[in-house]
Amino acid sequence: MNKTLETVERLLAILFKSSIKELMIDGISKDYGRSPTTLLEIFEEFAGGGRVNFYPSDSKGRCHEEAIFMSLSKKPKHAQKLRRKEFVPLDQMLQHVVQHMQGACQKTTKTAVIVTDVINTDVFAPWLNNLKNIQDVDGKDIYILYVKPNGNYEIINHLVDLSAF
Repeated sequence: MNKTLETVERLLAILFKSSIKELMIDGISKDYGRSPTTLLEIFEEFAGGGRVNFYPSDSKGRCHEEAIFMSLSKKPKHAQKLRRKEFVPLDQMLQHVVQHMQGACQKTTKTAVIVTDVINTDVFAPWLNNLKNIQDVDGKDIYILYVKPNGNYEIINHLVDLSAF
């Protein structure tokens, strides 16, 4: 399995299947006086963080070989304290994907994972040519994951006519 997908799997397990409080009891290094309130905090502290560009984020850090773009419309079961700004609509997140993959980090990022809890293929239409170019011309990997309410996911590239690898 792809390393980025493994990271996303850990993140989804935390958000949908495991209580953050349980993880804090299990010896996570940071002493939280409060539960994390951003997806980035959860990603960095509990899912491994590391050398991955993560969206949504206010951070304008360096480009990395891997990028994760999370577009959730509802609060996951175990992350009820997330703030409204954490919920970026899929059409806006796709714009970030294209800007990242064909713009600022074009030469560095090799893999992008787009996570969404909404299946709406019409939202992909304006961005499909860009996404195909990122895959076919630039030779980069794009995985589109639909995450179900229970935290399980499936790769849905075929629904928007992208190769599934």
